[in-house]
Amino acid sequence: MFAKTRKIVIFTLDLLSILTASSVIIYNVGTNYPVANWNEYQLGLWVRNNTPERSVFLTYYSIQTPVAFIGGRLTVSSYINWPYGQGVPLGEIYPRQYDIDRAYNGTATDLKQVILRYNVTYVYVGNDELRYYPACVARFDNITWLTNVYTNQNLKIYQVNLAQMGT
Repeated sequence: MFAKTRKIVIFTLDLLSILTASSVIIYNVGTNYPVANWNEYQLGLWVRNNTPERSVFLTYYSIQTPVAFIGGRLTVSSYINWPYGQGVPLGEIYPRQYDIDRAYNGTATDLKQVILRYNVTYVYVGNDELRYYPACVARFDNITWLTNVYTNQNLKIYQVNLAQMGT
């Protein structure tokens, strides 16, 4: 009796495993979701080839930012579930996200405080930044210690000049 029950359980688990794997394959084959467009890909390669490896970028806390997943550079924060899934308490994640919002939406002084707190060397403006902080480019273009070092259509990278910032 035990052997028959065991065979049924094993068969059921095998069948469920096959069905689960099949549904994931069907979903992935039928999904047309690009992770990065061509301009973001080019930006990521530019970052990889033209910025120091230990550079820190200010970006929106998104699941996909080309400076990180293509360029391989550090960001002030990432998609919340990544650090949280590694055991970082939410009390350490939320302040970073608040600071990012403050840097993109606030004054030049707010931006300066965030840059100094996290040792930011570059500020990125991409699709997420434009969606959540639509006035950021006009503000950044008028800050003398930010130098636009990369532009490709609506994608921009500003380099922070600490000497001009007065630090």
